[in-house]
Amino acid sequence: MKRATGVYLRPGSNIWQWAVKAPADLKHLYPGQWAHRVSLGTADLREANTLAARLRAEWLARFDQQRRPGQTPTALAPTDGGPAVLAKVQACLHVLMQQKLQTLDYRVALMRPDERQAAADGYDATLDFAEEAAHETDRTEPEALALLGEALAAAGIPQATLTTDSRRACERAAQLARTRLLALQLEAVENPGGPYEKRRAWLPPAEHSTSAPASVDTRAALAPPGLHSPADAFKAWLDAKPGRPRKTVEAYRAAADRLAQHLGDKPLERMDRKDGRDFVAELMTEAKSRGRTSQNTAANILGRCKTLMTQAVDLEWIKSNPLQGRTIERVKVDRKPWTLPDLIRLFDDPLFTRYQIPTASAAGKDAAYWLPLLGLYTGARISELAQLGIDDLRHMDDAGWVLAIHEQGEDQSVKNEHSIRSVPVHPELIRLGLTDYHRAIKDARATRLWPAVVFTDLNGAGGKVSQWFGQYKTAKGFGPDLVFHSFRHTLETELRALSVPRYHIAALAGHASSDVSDDYAHPTPTVLRPHLERLRFPGLNLPRVFAAPAWTASTTPRSASTKTRSNARQVRSTLSEGPGLSYT
Repeated sequence: MKRATGVYLRPGSNIWQWAVKAPADLKHLYPGQWAHRVSLGTADLREANTLAARLRAEWLARFDQQRRPGQTPTALAPTDGGPAVLAKVQACLHVLMQQKLQTLDYRVALMRPDERQAAADGYDATLDFAEEAAHETDRTEPEALALLGEALAAAGIPQATLTTDSRRACERAAQLARTRLLALQLEAVENPGGPYEKRRAWLPPAEHSTSAPASVDTRAALAPPGLHSPADAFKAWLDAKPGRPRKTVEAYRAAADRLAQHLGDKPLERMDRKDGRDFVAELMTEAKSRGRTSQNTAANILGRCKTLMTQAVDLEWIKSNPLQGRTIERVKVDRKPWTLPDLIRLFDDPLFTRYQIPTASAAGKDAAYWLPLLGLYTGARISELAQLGIDDLRHMDDAGWVLAIHEQGEDQSVKNEHSIRSVPVHPELIRLGLTDYHRAIKDARATRLWPAVVFTDLNGAGGKVSQWFGQYKTAKGFGPDLVFHSFRHTLETELRALSVPRYHIAALAGHASSDVSDDYAHPTPTVLRPHLERLRFPGLNLPRVFAAPAWTASTTPRSASTKTRSNARQVRSTLSEGPGLSYT
């Protein structure tokens, strides 16, 4: 992903920064190299780009305002360095810090315990450096200077007009403010849900107090604690139906976080129709900058946020849903079926011609051989196949060998109720040795059909092996329009060409039928088997190469763990070996 204008990383840091230079005609107002520099507080580039776009728009507007009559260079004069200027800056610092604290409160509500611990460690380490700078009167951290820049801009005081004494006094105030803010941020992540009022008087009293100028949004910054945030709506949605799938929960958590980014400190009770329009426009702008199917991602985020806002309406937090009626059109994703030449090229590999199993842990050893073949001859999703238990491949007296796809076992889930089904095993799979593999793996006391498949907290059994298959087929020369899911299209295309009834195809693939009357028909594996056995791929002549499983009990992998960074949820496996085309 490309970085937005002004976004950069400081050496040795993974937190994105943003800076803007003054235009040539206004450089005398900003004597340094930069007009403004600030930490964006996130390691997520997508989030950083969004924040940078807002900052850039604000600063371009600020530059335009400084060019207006009354704000020209000749109208600028040195500002009085007396107590009134310092008090005005302190008041702006006070409000800006309150905004940052309340935003953090919203984010903490969305964090998992491990995320809060990581954030606490970060604040704790940074606080040590800030406290050292606070005790040295001639030292001010870059972050404190950036904070001062925000306060001066809010107060309408150009930095170039400050006297030397006034500038030094303001820098000390900013450094103290930053130190106090870090301490309270640490408290906020260590004690989530703590007393909000305790953090309202964080700034040491100024010698000369004054109210914040009108340019600072004190209404949003000092909102009463009784109002609600997107995080509250997410928690209410989660509590309304316990036991939702982990992937669904994380998707809604991310949507709530995305809405909170847009609203800033504004609570749901103050969100209006304009906010809704602006949110949709922002999602669309981001989607267009990323291209391809990003518009579908934006549509998903909007749909989830609408659900959360509906929850807020149901709880009578708000009277109406400001996102109601807002839509983002989805882009059709064309997935091609695998043609016979495609299949011949896909399976022309030592993996399928000599049973040379990939060494990459993500491939799941024997799963790398069997899952693509099962996808071709069953049309099942990769997540459904990867999670199969040892007893999910079973022999039925009236139907022969079948695959039972369900969500009864640990770490098993299906997309919907129509996905629960029993699929006959094609004779070609038996010829290639699937039942012999099953017998051998069962004799080895395995409990899962593919014991080497790596599970992840977020994507279950299908995530890592799907990633491996994607790299495998790309290395074979196939583009993004052919994926594992294309096997489903292949099955349905071939069965339709054989005039198999649509509701039988839907039963095999785990689809909901479009005909209401089909809901009363429940074809059994015995009924479906003759249709599936007609499926042929002339010219795809795979040799029988299976002799013994590559998996042994000593090679069972650890489950992948979910690791996060503050402000940027990124799921990474603890297994560092990446997918590839190397073999044992």
